[in-house]
Amino acid sequence: MTENMYGNKKIVKGRKPLILMLLVLMAAAWGFKAEVKAAFPYDMDQKPVIADSLSKGPVTVYGDRYGKKELDQLDGSLLTIRAMKVADQAVYGIYQAGDKSGRGWFPIGIFVLNPDYDHVYATVRAKTRAYTGPGCKEKQGTMGKYTGIISISRKGKARQVIYDAGNYYRIGWIKGKSWANTLHYDGRPKKILADGSYNFTCGYGSDTGAAGMVYRFQASYQQKDQYYLKDEAAGVYLTVRSTGKGTGFGVSFATEPKKGSLFQLMREGSAYRIQSCLSGSYLYENADGKLVLSPGRGQEGLWRIQATEKIQNPGDPFVLTQYDPQWCDNSYGSEGCMGTAGCGILAPVNAVYALTGQYMDVMELADFAVREEYRVEGSGTAEGIFKAAALQYGEKYGFAWDGSGGKIKKLKKKLLAGDVAVAHVPGHYVCISAYNPENNKFLLLDSNCLPKREDSPYGDWVSQTRLEEGYLAGYKYFFYKLADR
Repeated sequence: MTENMYGNKKIVKGRKPLILMLLVLMAAAWGFKAEVKAAFPYDMDQKPVIADSLSKGPVTVYGDRYGKKELDQLDGSLLTIRAMKVADQAVYGIYQAGDKSGRGWFPIGIFVLNPDYDHVYATVRAKTRAYTGPGCKEKQGTMGKYTGIISISRKGKARQVIYDAGNYYRIGWIKGKSWANTLHYDGRPKKILADGSYNFTCGYGSDTGAAGMVYRFQASYQQKDQYYLKDEAAGVYLTVRSTGKGTGFGVSFATEPKKGSLFQLMREGSAYRIQSCLSGSYLYENADGKLVLSPGRGQEGLWRIQATEKIQNPGDPFVLTQYDPQWCDNSYGSEGCMGTAGCGILAPVNAVYALTGQYMDVMELADFAVREEYRVEGSGTAEGIFKAAALQYGEKYGFAWDGSGGKIKKLKKKLLAGDVAVAHVPGHYVCISAYNPENNKFLLLDSNCLPKREDSPYGDWVSQTRLEEGYLAGYKYFFYKLADR
């Protein structure tokens, strides 16, 4: 169970998240039109997925992803694929089946037991054995502590999972008791910019000034930090089109997103670059106030992106956890790791993401805390990190320090004014990102959920009573507001 933006209960059957993984919509057999889900690494063209056929009978390999061009019949009991691509209803790669080998397409159901299964992202707590089948008898390999996995199917208590095996990803099975010892996390992409409306201003050659107009764009994430940018007032999409003159391209707008409407956002210091995915050139505003493209990375192509109101959608919050495998096992100081001691880092990261829509570099903040001696070995993180983080990184990520306090009344006032808060609770730091006065509930984002706190890694609306007693009782609150620019 979880709650909607008003704190009412709703059933969640399973999230379809992405974290260094691309959500791919497929069908279990050719011609099956319903959408089904299967998770695969987005970088599988460079680091492939190794999988064994689930079918022990004849298997057809195809020359196209639609299953129309049959290439050969293979012995499924001998079939292994080195998958490098997924599209539509199929998986493509290099296969080996006895003395037969080659490249081709297969229905996803050949390798994934139930492509319609709602997948879940998790981190294993300890070394975990992987097996070749759901009976979990034949060992396939061993996952190291804090390895990230995706549960993609289930048979009985056993789970079919994708896991990182070093030079490649592997599809295998783990026992039910191993699955029960995992930590779940939200695997949706850590977007460099959350979906929402922002002011875009060009001309930042430094952190001290800007030139040019302010453009109000709705940023809509597509994949790998690539976005559609929609002019909020006119309702049209920023688009790059060929000028018809050699390899020239120009900037225009379209009523619907086109091939040239996709832009890559890249952070550079306290600003961003905006690169056309079609032309490879960079967007900037010229001296005449027109949006144009440049092949180079000059200072004129730096943009400030600024939220003018809190970005987070309280109905579907995003929570970054300490046990995300991207940093879980990273050292935090001379002892301990982010997974066990990183709440003082993840709480402000969650707060800033909810406020400004900008994703702070987790380890950049952690290294800063160690360097400036806010890391308290054997204990956690000193509360001074919260103000220090705003002073050090506020300009970069668009937030500012807004004081602290220990009263619920002040917490409510600040949240209603658009602030977010980091809360010091018994032995832990959490983020509180919103307040609903209609039911007197607060939106809690906890980076390390434990049974005693009765919360989830997907955000929870909690009552005032829970913030006043027990394991969520707030000793002190630290507030961030949007930076003034």
